[in-house]
Amino acid sequence: MEVEGRMMQDKPHILGQLDRFLGMSEQQRDHFALGRRLNYYGSMDDMSALDRQQQVSQQVTEIERRYPGQTEQICHHLREQVV
Repeated sequence: MEVEGRMMQDKPHILGQLDRFLGMSEQQRDHFALGRRLNYYGSMDDMSALDRQQQVSQQVTEIERRYPGQTEQICHHLREQVV
């Protein structure tokens, strides 16, 4: 996620970003998390780019086909690869 800043100074912005993410449906959150891990999205605003959205949707469909019900675990694994 794109939450950055100092809590005391940037609290409204930080909470706004968290609320925005948590306000998404579970499917949208999974879509964003996977798109972020695969470097299609740098921020939640990037989800509005139709070409990126289609590319991530294709990736999500393929992952769900190959590994049903494991999207969260796959995102976790991808996150470990970056760190």
